[in-house]
Amino acid sequence: MKKLALFALCTMAVFVVACGGNHSHGNSNAANKEHDHDHDHEHSGEKKELGKKKIASFDVAVVQYGDAKRGGEGVFEVNTGASPEANQKMKISMWLGDKDGKELSPKITPAWDKEHNGFDGHLEVRKDAPDKAWLWIEIDGNKASWELDVK
Repeated sequence: MKKLALFALCTMAVFVVACGGNHSHGNSNAANKEHDHDHDHEHSGEKKELGKKKIASFDVAVVQYGDAKRGGEGVFEVNTGASPEANQKMKISMWLGDKDGKELSPKITPAWDKEHNGFDGHLEVRKDAPDKAWLWIEIDGNKASWELDVK
């Protein structure tokens, strides 16, 4: 019995150390949905300002971190310019798509980042993704897209 308890304790310790606790596992949408993103979370890679576009009454600014790599993910921060209260009530989704908005990745609900009053989205990039893709963001039924390169 002592050996079993020791084994379980060691297994849990290895998992905690390996995981690090500052990211999610599994489906990006499930991890992001209904989640206040208020823990330590740093993005790696070059910070690329993709610019601002109008979506409904919001001036939406997007930042990409690192490259959107085939078989990996694209990491984006979205700032709507809205109040924290409005951001929490907002219906927002994002996905990688073609020029016409056809999905090239699963549509996700990005996590609300309470600390920065914005949204954080990690999008799956398919291995067969084309060289050019568009980041699509939809807010309350209104859409806009930003062109990006896929590596």
